[in-house]
Amino acid sequence: MHNKMLKIHFVIMPFFRLDRPPLGVACLCSHLRKQRVEIDCTDFRLFQNNVNTFTYLGYQDNYVMDVPELPLILAIVKNWKEGRNLCDGLDETIADYIKDRPLSFFKLRQDIANIKNIIDEHLCRLSKADIVLFTVYETNFLFSIMCSLLLRQKKQDITIIYGGPQISQSENSRKLVLKLGIADLTVVGEGEESVLEIIKSYRANKPFAVKGTMAYDKNKKVFFTQPAQPLDINNLFCPDFSKLDLNGYPRKNFELPLYTTRGCLFKCNFCNEWKMWHPFRQLKPKKVIDWMKELNRDYGAFRFYFVDSLLNASLPWLEEFSDILLKEKLKFLWYGYFRANMSKSLAEKLKRSGLCKAAIGIETFSPGLLKSMNKKRAMEDNLEAIEAFCSCDLPLEVSNIIGFPHESESDFKKRWEIYLGLIKKYPYNLLINIEPFQLRPSSPMYENLPDYGLTLKKWNDKIVNLLPEVKDIVCQIPMAVEGRPRAEAIIRRMNTMQNSFQWNRDIGYGYEIGLDKTFLRHLLSSLKYLHNTKINFINFQAASTKVRKNHPKQSFALCRNDKVKYVISQKEKFMWDKCKGILTFHQIIEELAQEFNKTKKQSQKEFLKFLNDLLDRDILFEIS
Repeated sequence: MHNKMLKIHFVIMPFFRLDRPPLGVACLCSHLRKQRVEIDCTDFRLFQNNVNTFTYLGYQDNYVMDVPELPLILAIVKNWKEGRNLCDGLDETIADYIKDRPLSFFKLRQDIANIKNIIDEHLCRLSKADIVLFTVYETNFLFSIMCSLLLRQKKQDITIIYGGPQISQSENSRKLVLKLGIADLTVVGEGEESVLEIIKSYRANKPFAVKGTMAYDKNKKVFFTQPAQPLDINNLFCPDFSKLDLNGYPRKNFELPLYTTRGCLFKCNFCNEWKMWHPFRQLKPKKVIDWMKELNRDYGAFRFYFVDSLLNASLPWLEEFSDILLKEKLKFLWYGYFRANMSKSLAEKLKRSGLCKAAIGIETFSPGLLKSMNKKRAMEDNLEAIEAFCSCDLPLEVSNIIGFPHESESDFKKRWEIYLGLIKKYPYNLLINIEPFQLRPSSPMYENLPDYGLTLKKWNDKIVNLLPEVKDIVCQIPMAVEGRPRAEAIIRRMNTMQNSFQWNRDIGYGYEIGLDKTFLRHLLSSLKYLHNTKINFINFQAASTKVRKNHPKQSFALCRNDKVKYVISQKEKFMWDKCKGILTFHQIIEELAQEFNKTKKQSQKEFLKFLNDLLDRDILFEIS
């Protein structure tokens, strides 16, 4: 029986985008708030995020997103088992690994060494925990394994739990880490109740027979899975970000991730995300808004990124959600993914309620491919949704799959021509995002490859035999998928799209520019969150100040490219000079009141008016 205070440590390894703190960890922290546990979190993305160890595309074939870094993983585990440094003798493995991948040998080798050094620096703190839980993605699977192995070396009796998308969606990944002893247990799907059961089992010193997990019996040499019942998400608590260092993330803590649903009603054939959250469930609109208020109160967040597969799974739900936001006149900004099912009138209403940008998975305009993907959307639906968002001046990102099986050259050219016309019409509102076709385990098409003219290519004998104890698992892991179109055709088509449409990012694409202005406007209306922030004009559009002889009463002007942008008074010049990212908002108010013999309330009002006037003239500033 463990009577001491239980110490739990959540770990997120690089790399995936460092836009915001991890929502999954925050959900687990909120569920554990009433337990007698000491919680700590380490997000290694804050220390190193510029790494790239795999690519979706090779020069010949498309890699299967099952265990894409398998050779590197097996070589590192072999070093660990033989008592060597994890990074010893990797040159040959790295060389073999990248020979068909557009990756740099020297950068990959240095990335692996750098991550190991960073892990070593934090290992002492991690080893103080009783249980360490890793959130695992396909992009950080290798580094999660490295961290686990180093922890095992430091503290043999530590309990390591793996969860997250890679573990939930890839059975081979689960089996690999369990049989190799990298993890003691893997959580499949939702983790709230599973983690609670893990804590109870640990305290009772009982084997982990926990619902919603997979484990491995070393004596019987069998895997066993305990299925779990889906949670009623309306009974869950608001995500708790208090254990995370919010100041380390972009935009400080004004934006936080949130969810309104788990799962997806529309099962696209190429997607496996919906299986992780099956079945589809939706929070009540009022509960979501109550959470937004709570996160605004506790962390000053007023912009929310919804991680849902799609926000418009239910149009009546979306209408009710926007109605409440409008009725309560809440100054929140929000955005996320949508299905191509949108009218202009609804888009306008959503914008009034705080929608600041949107994303749609268009994938293709080809009727045949849309049917093959099981998108349940027609080309006309896609075009109508794009027009609905862009015509009301909402920034929109559209995602596209390049190289889906049986995509013809005419399918590709038709899509290219449609986007060319749309970009001409909406150059500052439309972002075209492209991704190569990816075959993912547990997706519907993975189970029916012959229907798509695809075959799997397995790893070679050298990799299969690297660790004999897991040969049976490695034999089942596919390396790549072969079939139409070939990888070289996909690469050429992706280059064509990038070369055609990259320019609209480079000239100041409204997806970010417009968002920054809206973000700053809402920030100024939320005064209580500004007091400890700093304002800086250096990195944005505003340039220097110059004396203007022909304006004796207003003798200063903000200039850009030698052209007068905005004539300002002496008091406004004083305020401008204080905005150098050194003084806080509160300190500027105090100095302004003292310099011009005004009350703090008067000075605050004048300063806010000055900043809003700058925004009216498209002079943006940085909040830090």
